[in-house]
Amino acid sequence: FQILDGHYTRDAWKVYYRGRVIPEASAGTFKLLEDGYSRDAWKVFHNGRVIPEASAGTFKLLGDGYSRDAWKVFYFGKEIAEANVSSFESLGQGYAKDRWNSYYKGQKNGQQGGTTVKILGGGYAKDNWEVFYKNEKLQEATASSFDYIADGYAKDRWEVYYRGLKVEDATSSSFTVLGGGYAKDSWEVFYHGQKVKDATASSFEYLEKGYAKDRWNKYYRGEKIE
Repeated sequence: FQILDGHYTRDAWKVYYRGRVIPEASAGTFKLLEDGYSRDAWKVFHNGRVIPEASAGTFKLLGDGYSRDAWKVFYFGKEIAEANVSSFESLGQGYAKDRWNSYYKGQKNGQQGGTTVKILGGGYAKDNWEVFYKNEKLQEATASSFDYIADGYAKDRWEVYYRGLKVEDATSSSFTVLGGGYAKDSWEVFYHGQKVKDATASSFEYLEKGYAKDRWNKYYRGEKIE
């Protein structure tokens, strides 16, 4: 009896996933891969369940949950029906692309140009024309000047965004991320994209563990400490 990892075990005849026999698996040729995938000489599995559409002989991991064989593409074991196998590649952070389309967590984004998509970080991506947050188009964002900053914040030439939502009253040209969810421009201070009431931007600084201060007050998680 052999423990393969925290989920898989096997003996001389059978393979088990969390104590349940995987009837289709061959113990003698079974091996673990990554992202929940495994295979034997004939079949491919994900989290202990056989992927009936997958060919073990041509199966290849692409990273970040994506995989493919000679005919199909998969995301964590589920087939991506319209994906182009020969040109498909994982980009990281849930994004992928082929010659015609881009994808986020296995879902096709029909609006996004696959050949020009670029991952920015924090769930943001853009192509030559549009900007997206987790596959949702940011309607007013300008792709040419859009960039991810940090802590969920991003901006283009005119607007600032937090986790895909526009930050109201934020000035892009002077916007700075301070850390811990805090950010500021020349006039306002923000916490997780929301304005911090009564905060003085010129003297505001983030301390640590949710705490911040300005010349007049102290704050915890965006709220003034009375």
